[in-house]
Amino acid sequence: MVQGGRRTFEHDEKLPSLPVPDLNSTLDKYLESVIPHLSAHERQRTELVVDEFRRNEGPKLHQMLVERGKTHRNWLASWWLSYAYLKLRNPISPYVNVVGVAPYTNHYWPPQAGTQLLRNSISLYMLLEHWQLIKREKLVSDSGKAGKEPWSMHQFRYLYNCCRVPGLEEDEICSYFKTDTEGSTPTHIIVLCNKRIYKLDVVDSKGELYTPPLFHETLRLIKTDAERKGPGVGICSLTGGDRITWYQIRKHLLDLSQKNAEHLEAIQSSIITNCLIDETPMNHGQMSEGAILGKPGNVWYDKSYNSIWFENGTTASNCDHAPMDAMTELNLSFYTDCRVIECQGLWNGPEEDLSKAPEFTELEFVVDERVKDCIQTTERKFLQSVRNVEIINPSFGGFGKDLLKKHRLHPDTFVQVCLQYGYYKLHGKPAPTYETATTRRFYQGRTETVRSCTNEALMFSKAMLDPLASATHKIQLFKQAMNKHHLMMKECMDGQGVDRHLLGLKILALENGMKSPEIFEDPAYVKSGGNGNFKLSTSFIGFTSVHGGVVPMCPQGYGFFYRMGLERMVFFISSWKSDADTSSLKLYESVKDSMVEVIELFTTHNVSAI
Repeated sequence: MVQGGRRTFEHDEKLPSLPVPDLNSTLDKYLESVIPHLSAHERQRTELVVDEFRRNEGPKLHQMLVERGKTHRNWLASWWLSYAYLKLRNPISPYVNVVGVAPYTNHYWPPQAGTQLLRNSISLYMLLEHWQLIKREKLVSDSGKAGKEPWSMHQFRYLYNCCRVPGLEEDEICSYFKTDTEGSTPTHIIVLCNKRIYKLDVVDSKGELYTPPLFHETLRLIKTDAERKGPGVGICSLTGGDRITWYQIRKHLLDLSQKNAEHLEAIQSSIITNCLIDETPMNHGQMSEGAILGKPGNVWYDKSYNSIWFENGTTASNCDHAPMDAMTELNLSFYTDCRVIECQGLWNGPEEDLSKAPEFTELEFVVDERVKDCIQTTERKFLQSVRNVEIINPSFGGFGKDLLKKHRLHPDTFVQVCLQYGYYKLHGKPAPTYETATTRRFYQGRTETVRSCTNEALMFSKAMLDPLASATHKIQLFKQAMNKHHLMMKECMDGQGVDRHLLGLKILALENGMKSPEIFEDPAYVKSGGNGNFKLSTSFIGFTSVHGGVVPMCPQGYGFFYRMGLERMVFFISSWKSDADTSSLKLYESVKDSMVEVIELFTTHNVSAI
């Protein structure tokens, strides 16, 4: 993951601009994507609505988008940040933030009492190595097409020294990160423990990182201090509330004291927040729920990266989704996992004089009864929300990448088509589905939506439940569903998807005072996932040891994320407990059975996908 010669961000300014898709092509794809969710009568109505848009408002809005594309190398970037994230007024945790589950428990760091600080100190050192690699532009830049196509690394500028700040109508992202050639970057972290906040510098007078033994000593002293003093006021809890309330009480905090302003600036500019939590999750599902819950007062949910360490030495992360996608945290976690394996979970460096451990300072806010009351109210509402989340992290050991490769089945496509079948079998209807496709081959590219609930996948699902359908017919339909998914993924990665284009047109109508076009008011738009109504929010995390996910996009939905090993698959599935019709466990069982059914089809009949 470390490179020589090339710089991490050297390709970023050379990447092609994000293209504006052809309007007719987008509308044709949109019409095709709504078919599984509409009756014949509804489809006929939607075709009329789309045709009206194609002839009237559509061309005008599209031309405005083309003009924007001439002056913005990524016409979507600022809009996506604003409309998809910063304008949302709901709490960002659990509704927006990404949870990552560290893989260290699978080898050298299984749950073990009394290991929290030791493991935290080693992992912190490795995290800071990663931070330095990016600062020095030595981190290997990501690429596609077997390394021949450079991808944007822009999001890595927001992994460290970055924080979201609440606004009345829209939040803002405050980044303090700079590469070494650009200038200086703050060199402190924030440690959260027992509802108290501590500032800790991580480099010595020579600019070198303190070592794990010295971090261990300081973390020990901080935890001792926090336990001796008892629970703090819990300012962190305010970041778990709705954005308007947090904005208002933050403004009040600033009015109360200049010290509060200094403390907030220290938290916002810190490299990360390091959270010490006295819970003892024993498996990945409990770790995921612990990271979502975090424990009020001990996670600063606005930070780009919260490193969460539990009492028994297990760990997870909670990250703001606004400035970056999950692949940035995945990169860090995979780097750390490789380093933990390399050192076998132990610090092999020299012994240290513990009297040289870095000093720390507690950040004590000036508060009044209004602030205290707001913290209590926010904590109560937050707990109601997070306790409604069900998360499971099952590991499927039936087969993995090796067997799929043998049958020439692409792992992601295989899971996506089986997911459609599993959902249909469980719920008796298709689910509008959001799968992430990266557009990082473009300037500041982020994502596009693969609408993977296709008519082809629906036809396959129905055939699998038809006792009269032959195995040959089922295999043929599966191949058609796979080919359709392959095509859509490629189109989306090439910037030729549906949802981002439609979003741009919708925003242009809004910002230019136009009446919302009927295409966005038509029931088909919501039924097919528009306006955040995708019932399956999914992503293939890849072939590394790292996994995580987010909560469902809508009340009747699921979060469904997966990674692939040679002989197994690991899933992160979330749902809302309050919805009686959804169950993370039932969906997993249905998808698992579906995958087994499909692979048996191919195995029994000795065929491949090609």
